[in-house]
Amino acid sequence: MKKEIKVKLNGFSGQYENPSDYLKKYFPIKVFNDNFNVKFVNNLDEAEIIFESTVRSSDYKFLNEKKKKVIIISGEDLFKERDVFNLIESVVHKLGFKEEKWKIMDKIDSVLPKFVSSIPIIYFFPKFLKYVKKISRGEIKNAYALVQNDMNGENIFILPCFFHTLYYDLPKLIKNNNKKIQDRKKFCAFIVSSNSSRERVHFFKKLSKYKRVDSYGKVQNNMGNQLFKSNWNTNNEVYKNYKFVIGFENNFAKEYISEKAQVPMLSGAIPIYRDDYGSDDKVIKKIIELDQDDEKYLKMANEPWFVDNKIPKIFKEKEMELIKFYKKILES
Repeated sequence: MKKEIKVKLNGFSGQYENPSDYLKKYFPIKVFNDNFNVKFVNNLDEAEIIFESTVRSSDYKFLNEKKKKVIIISGEDLFKERDVFNLIESVVHKLGFKEEKWKIMDKIDSVLPKFVSSIPIIYFFPKFLKYVKKISRGEIKNAYALVQNDMNGENIFILPCFFHTLYYDLPKLIKNNNKKIQDRKKFCAFIVSSNSSRERVHFFKKLSKYKRVDSYGKVQNNMGNQLFKSNWNTNNEVYKNYKFVIGFENNFAKEYISEKAQVPMLSGAIPIYRDDYGSDDKVIKKIIELDQDDEKYLKMANEPWFVDNKIPKIFKEKEMELIKFYKKILES
């Protein structure tokens, strides 16, 4: 029998209502649990291995652990920069304008020139990035990191964010070409609770000039706060009623792929993710064309998400690579 490994999940909350779902649905943890003799413990002192989330705390004392192995899981773009606009948003939030913040920031965005508001100031996660860089350079011997960004290092494993929570839903993306236009009675949905991407807010406003876009989130909300879905895992229950979903990332960066496109895909809606048309106006022109022609809409909606409508082998290969990475950690 394989040696029992005592593991502590530290700082994981909010993704799932039931903590046990991390063992069933959360890819990095489930892979570890399925392939090794694991006993999950509640006491940090008892654990041999600690899994840590990205920004659980500001001090990162867990990286000072000398007798335990720490595996950090990051679902963020570690190189994302905080610009003038984001800094103002933080100040507004700290002043207590939590409910009014989105309207205040929308007003500021309309009057503050973009070339000023977009001036970068500091990384969003400066302390965390500093420690991950130390891990990549091998300066922290007992620490490892699963990150999205393209980083080198024996103790670094690159894992796109959508793997974390959607890997086991990939079979649901196989198309069966049975969509009907009657199933999509509403035009377009938008669920956003962060001002960090003004690009998607601007697109929302432009598209709304053609037809109402239903906004369930705190940003540009027009559906009532009681309809806001605080857990994005349930957003597809809203999206399944819509033809389109605005699903821009918080920011676009190399290797950074979150759940923003995949959740609408699972619902059967067409995600508006990142345009291939050269401008917002051309994208909106295409959306209007599809919206006004049921045959064209269904043709696009029934196109397979994957080449030959099969899950690419690269996904399974990534899982096997992660198992090897974990084995290396245990054997080191």
